[in-house]
Amino acid sequence: DTSILSPLPAIVLSVVAALTIFFKSPSDVFSQHICLYLITFGLVTAKITNKLVVAQMSKSEITKLDSVFIGPLLLFLNQYFNTIIDEYILLWVALVYILLDFLYYSYSTCNQIADYLKIRVLSIQYQRPPSTHS
Repeated sequence: DTSILSPLPAIVLSVVAALTIFFKSPSDVFSQHICLYLITFGLVTAKITNKLVVAQMSKSEITKLDSVFIGPLLLFLNQYFNTIIDEYILLWVALVYILLDFLYYSYSTCNQIADYLKIRVLSIQYQRPPSTHS
């Protein structure tokens, strides 16, 4: 009983946080390290999108809040409190955390689906060719 628009607040929250952090950076670290910044927030959006696909395919609910938002929240709070921690270091910390969170989600989702279907992930069973002895 959820709408197709139910993940919209999470995606909007991610984009608004990314833009706010980008434009309010006192040391302009996000302009200087744009690839690091885009990969970090790209992974946030990728996890939200993957959760949406899994929820749609499995006909299950999608949670509105997720642990992946801890990274952008840390970056936002750091700017709100006048950059207590160096933004470059915190951006790397956020990237590592988000990457590990995304990898864990992907791993656990694949294992849950494989367990349910009683299959092995990324494996092909070897079958010996028939013998051709005369």
